[in-house]
Amino acid sequence: MPKANRNEYNAAKIIGALLIRPGKFFKDGGGNDRWEVALGLMTLSGIFSAAAFLIMTHPPSPWVTGSIWAVNAIGMVFILATFGYLSIRVSMPQKISYGKLFSTFAFASSLPTFFSWIPGAKWITEIWRWWLIGIGLTQSNGLQLRHALLIMGSSIGLTVLLFWSFMLPF
Repeated sequence: MPKANRNEYNAAKIIGALLIRPGKFFKDGGGNDRWEVALGLMTLSGIFSAAAFLIMTHPPSPWVTGSIWAVNAIGMVFILATFGYLSIRVSMPQKISYGKLFSTFAFASSLPTFFSWIPGAKWITEIWRWWLIGIGLTQSNGLQLRHALLIMGSSIGLTVLLFWSFMLPF
């Protein structure tokens, strides 16, 4: 079994590719079943974002606040990818593996997460995240634009419904 090229999984190289030419990154196989690498990069960006947020805000309980910030950044990728996967399974004849879809969502979310700690930047980074997810769905997963928009819309809608349902008892 051949050894993996270490440079292929270099976080700085992946971030640079996502920043400069995201379409090329996804077209060249950036989201193809490399969920472990995508999860690692998402974890790294979630921890970095949480640490930067803590440095900027000095909350009263930094361990709790930082943990919530990092778990939220990483956990949202799982929620969004799961809802996207369910939408694909229900609405399209074209089937995509969960690993490939998770990789797309995680790679696309990792770069905006690096910058989400900047005060006032959350709206910009969320739009950026969905733009990257759209590129990943069309370039890496071979979906048409209308299907990618359907998947993104249903992922957002189902996530809003999920969190809204948690608020109903209150």
